[in-house]
Amino acid sequence: MPITITYPIPDEPYVNSWDAGKTLTTTYNGPTDVTLYANQDGSVFATSFDMDSDAAHAFNSDPVAGDGAPTLNIRLDATSGNKHAAACWILRHFHSQDSENAECMNMPHEEIEEDATLAADPSVTYKRVTNPNLHQVYELLVSKDIDSNGDKFDNIRFRQKTRSPESHNAFLARQRLHNVRHYHETYDLGPEGESDAAAYITTLNNYIAGEEGKWPWAYVTHPPRTEVPKVPLSVATAITTVKQNELLDNTGGELNQYPGNSPYELPTPANSPEVFKDFN
Repeated sequence: MPITITYPIPDEPYVNSWDAGKTLTTTYNGPTDVTLYANQDGSVFATSFDMDSDAAHAFNSDPVAGDGAPTLNIRLDATSGNKHAAACWILRHFHSQDSENAECMNMPHEEIEEDATLAADPSVTYKRVTNPNLHQVYELLVSKDIDSNGDKFDNIRFRQKTRSPESHNAFLARQRLHNVRHYHETYDLGPEGESDAAAYITTLNNYIAGEEGKWPWAYVTHPPRTEVPKVPLSVATAITTVKQNELLDNTGGELNQYPGNSPYELPTPANSPEVFKDFN
């Protein structure tokens, strides 16, 4: 019997914004009782569509194919509500050999794109999917959680698929900011270097703030790197002098491996927060 699934979708794909309260529906056609097999980190590696319990345990305990740890078995009942029905839908479509056979199931619906203008950069028009399929919005995760009584239980969770919201130029600006700020906070760059470094740090912070909302996936051609504020020559010269001096100690000219607070850590790309939605 076909089971209808209702799932929330964000205001904008890949973005943690749900103010509009949008939902979509899809249909699950398949067995109502489904077992998933996961390893200890919660990754699903097999389902009852393709394996029985003995085969799954043998596969996961194989030193090459599996992780050697006990297999998590979680039984799903698609008739119990949205949560289990949605899990069965994802498993049937994307964790099963049936997913290669269109005649075995109801395939995902055709997605529709619309032209959208990027609010943070009106010069950019991009394609936005208005009716994303369930698997385009969420990934299925399995975890061992603890309830209010302190008892462990197997949990099924749906995490929104997100992308880094940081523009390429914002990331480059943060790299320059980390570099200059490190030397500005750690060393005396001289009167001109100190003043110009402080001003440059303010300029970079303002630039990075102005890049917010310029989602990189909306661009076909990204803005040139030359738009990122360049390091003033006075600051670059002062930092170069410090780098040359910090390699030598003050006595015998021996090389220092890690003088002061160097080397500093480069920033990592900004990531969206993890967002889990309740399908009940």
